Amino acid sequence: SETGKTISLTEALSPEMREKMIAWVKGLQDKDNGCFYHPQWTREQTDSKLIRRGRDVGMATMILNLLGASPTYDAPDGTKGDGILPDGTKITLKKSEPSTLASIDEKKEEPHYVDTRVPEFLKSEEAFTKFILEKYEAYDSYTFGSLLEAQGSVIKNRDDVIASRGEKISFCKIYLDFLKEKQNPETGDWGKSGETMTNRVNGALKITSSLYKMHLLVPNIEKTFAFCVKHSKVDNPESVCNVFNPFYSTSVMLRNVMEMGNEEAIKKVEECRKGIINDADVYVRQLEESIGLFLRPDGSFGYNVHQSCPWSQGMPVAVPHTYEGDFNASGIGFNSVIGTFCMTLGINCVPRLAEADLLKFRYITDNIKPVTKNKDFKFDELRYL
Repeated sequence: SETGKTISLTEALSPEMREKMIAWVKGLQDKDNGCFYHPQWTREQTDSKLIRRGRDVGMATMILNLLGASPTYDAPDGTKGDGILPDGTKITLKKSEPSTLASIDEKKEEPHYVDTRVPEFLKSEEAFTKFILEKYEAYDSYTFGSLLEAQGSVIKNRDDVIASRGEKISFCKIYLDFLKEKQNPETGDWGKSGETMTNRVNGALKITSSLYKMHLLVPNIEKTFAFCVKHSKVDNPESVCNVFNPFYSTSVMLRNVMEMGNEEAIKKVEECRKGIINDADVYVRQLEESIGLFLRPDGSFGYNVHQSCPWSQGMPVAVPHTYEGDFNASGIGFNSVIGTFCMTLGINCVPRLAEADLLKFRYITDNIKPVTKNKDFKFDELRYL
């Protein structure tokens, strides 16, 4: 607005819409494991995709926080429940079942945490080491990083719970030591032989993001930072993320080093950033040209250049082969590309909305009519191939 005041989501929404959104998100949470299950997919489908389930937990708790609310039950990422059901009823939460430090093998006396709400891969050091090694060998760096980034807050919360009991086990440290061993000492990334440069940059983003969630400093951070900047220009980008991810990664690493780095690490990253500042006009034109490839006639952005992306973390989210915008890409194209680049430069984000946009938003949301979906509709992807 003209006063320069930033309007929060809570202030922009009407009280009625805010309450309905809170109730809907709360209603997706499972009381036994604290995860959130979108009704578009079955629970079995979501549980089979750890990346999808981890992201859904993180997004659900973030939405509730933005709306000034909390989940009903404790969530796996450490967000505490408020004991308020979707309909507003207050309940008494049972304390999480305390873990017992049981031995897997009495001879070895290896600790094994048996919390019923904890994923299998976080029940022992051995299980976690096996998990990350198997996933690293099976996936490329982008998919591996995406998986661990989606579990980052869950892993950090697990460490915090264990530390509160006086134990010395740290899954975060196991992960960090693993990454130090696998990191390319010259470039600072974790790409494997045969991976495209774009995929390696995307992998660096996800892995550095996972470390940030675990409150760990990125090893050789100045090399990883320089690598992502060097390869920020993508010729013929296939997805909007190929445009967004390089400077998203630099913004993540800047927060990482400023919050967790020592003076030497901060100085090295700042030296890398000077080059971006000096050539800011070149990068701006580069981003403008690239993001424009995904612009749709109605002003939205699509995930791919010529069609929408029908899948997200292995789950169906859109009709294949349609030239339309989507919420994910529109958020990236309209907001995130500019925001992360400005953050990398160290300047306030360029305003994209004015008070008139707020008034238009409120008019639309106040007059929007309910949408009733056909619950009996069965999606058959073969119809669209």
